[in-house]
Amino acid sequence: MISDIEQVETETGRAEKLLSIKDAAAILNLDKKSIRERLLNGQLLGEKKLVGDREKWFVHSHSIESTLAKRRAAYPNQSDTSQSSHATANHNSNQSDSAVQILNVITATAFEADLESSLDQRTGLPIRQNASEILRGEWYQQEKARIEDFIEHAISEQVLQPLVDRLSAEAAKQISAATKAANDELEIERLKAKRLEERVFELHEEKVELEVSMHQELELLQLENTARETSVAEQLSALTQKLESLERPWWKKLFSK
Repeated sequence: MISDIEQVETETGRAEKLLSIKDAAAILNLDKKSIRERLLNGQLLGEKKLVGDREKWFVHSHSIESTLAKRRAAYPNQSDTSQSSHATANHNSNQSDSAVQILNVITATAFEADLESSLDQRTGLPIRQNASEILRGEWYQQEKARIEDFIEHAISEQVLQPLVDRLSAEAAKQISAATKAANDELEIERLKAKRLEERVFELHEEKVELEVSMHQELELLQLENTARETSVAEQLSALTQKLESLERPWWKKLFSK
């Protein structure tokens, strides 16, 4: 269970515990801004670590212990008041997040024993009550951050996923409507092309029929002309014969009889 708690190696090789800005502020009875300022100007020692997909400041526990020790040395009568404020702040923080509160109730006793045992084995130093509270608060804060990230992720899925689904459905409808319109347009163009092809075929048939009709009429005219020429020739022959008969002398006519 100790392996789940954030640790860093100091220059002396000692496993150093980390504390969140919120818990550091509660322990030192300061606001988060003051903690960040002290981290930046070097009054407190800490480092940035990734929690989920966000980068957060964490304070070294020995820096918190050193600051508390300096306060106890300078104001020995205010030690109990500081510890009481720390307990009250932790209580209000736990009440603000029901998920973390449940997690704290389940795991507090086991982790407290593991943390104290680990410090005793690694450092050989006696475990003070405030150090145990600091380390326990550190683990709680890290677990709380993980749960907050999980809750944010779950909320994002609950809020964003329906939006994504709705947008996807609308996009699918638009794509379907556009596809249908394109298919309808293609069908219209296909029908136009088919009608145009049919009209070309009809015109070709009409042309063939016209050519046949014209050929038949031409043959008929030729036959009529041939018949007319034959009739005229016959009439001309008859007239010629009649004329010749009229032009013969009377005596030839007498003998011809």
